[in-house]
Amino acid sequence: MSGSFNTPDPVAELGQKLSKRLGGRGLAVRALPVFDLRKGTATTFACVPSRMGAETNAFGHWLLQGLDEASIASLDLEMLDVMIGYAKRFSEAKLIAAIACTVAYSTLTNPRARKDILDKLNVAKAATSTPLLIKIELIPSGTPTFRLSEVVQYLKGTIRLVFVSIDEVQGRATWNPGAVGAAGFGLMLKPEDDAAAARLKAQRLTALCASQGAVPFVDGVYTGDVAQVLTEENIRFATGPGLSLSVFPLNGSLPKVPLPAR
Repeated sequence: MSGSFNTPDPVAELGQKLSKRLGGRGLAVRALPVFDLRKGTATTFACVPSRMGAETNAFGHWLLQGLDEASIASLDLEMLDVMIGYAKRFSEAKLIAAIACTVAYSTLTNPRARKDILDKLNVAKAATSTPLLIKIELIPSGTPTFRLSEVVQYLKGTIRLVFVSIDEVQGRATWNPGAVGAAGFGLMLKPEDDAAAARLKAQRLTALCASQGAVPFVDGVYTGDVAQVLTEENIRFATGPGLSLSVFPLNGSLPKVPLPAR
């Protein structure tokens, strides 16, 4: 029978619904390539809130700051649905990649929201062969190590790779080896960070990761010079326009995998 009806695209529908909710803040959810600096390619794509502009693009949960925790939790659950749907598209296309999603710390410390997150991840494991990653963001300053570790362990009962985004690494690492249990730690550079500032932050971050047995990553790489410094300092993964200007709408064509940096 010839197809006279269009089959709804669940990813597109979810993405449109979420974009409508975020639209009042000028935001949408897009897939951001995460580059392996050793290889110069991306095989991981992170579904994150984004703001696209003529002069600058911005990504990450920090764009949701100012919302109450209940609103952020609701958005996190919708973004997780979008991530799972996007991962299914890769699986169906037989593209070997990993799909990541960012989740706020406050969402994961809320018992009801956390249960909803874990339930969705458990269902997703049976629904797609594409690996799923979670990155925890918006961690309040001064959060005790044991509380962060608890949140990471909640997720690791369901998903193997959990990453943690921190604001800053001040001086020497203060966490004991293995205390948190995250697969990786990272931070976001500021647009004004030059190569020297990026090098200092990278050195502190790699020291922290060495103490944790974790992989270092950096978001917000704005220039090729900064990307080169991060590579020299053994930062493993990075995102930002200094590596590629490509971002992908979740209801558009899937990216080339592996995706080369520009």
